[in-house]
Amino acid sequence: MAVCHPSRLPTPTGSRAMASSTVAASIACAAALSRVGAGAGAVRVASVVMRCRGVLPRRRFTPADLPGYAGRLFDYLLIDPAVLRLSTWANLERPEATSGEIGAYRPKVEALREHADADAADVLALVLGLVTAWADASPSLRTLAADGPESPQRLERHRTAMTAAVAAVSRELERSAAPEPP
Repeated sequence: MAVCHPSRLPTPTGSRAMASSTVAASIACAAALSRVGAGAGAVRVASVVMRCRGVLPRRRFTPADLPGYAGRLFDYLLIDPAVLRLSTWANLERPEATSGEIGAYRPKVEALREHADADAADVLALVLGLVTAWADASPSLRTLAADGPESPQRLERHRTAMTAAVAAVSRELERSAAPEPP
């Protein structure tokens, strides 16, 4: 079984190289998880997931850096796609919110309220929608990607486009929150 660890990756410099390195680590961890197999048992799957989780920095939420947060969350979901699958399943099976889920979103929404005049819940929904757009896209659409839906190059390009879209949303929020000149 492959061990997903950042020490096995080159140590590039710069934000573009860091994103590339992180996507590469995410792909390696996802590949290791796929090799575990469905019948491997929860303990083996959990051990691979725990090793992979050490690859990424924490997904800190800061309203001033929504593109960075979105990129880190995208990387995390590549490493641990079960999180998104479980979240989707939970939304289908239990559409009402739990106190734990509300508690996870509340500090983010409150931080966004202090940062922009826009409806903070809408902003967070837009960011999360952009982060999960490729994973949630129809398999038929993803199959049409030029170099394969899960290729490292494809995922890196998608990550770049997604963080640029989140940056555009952030710029618009900052512009709308700025006081109008007299």
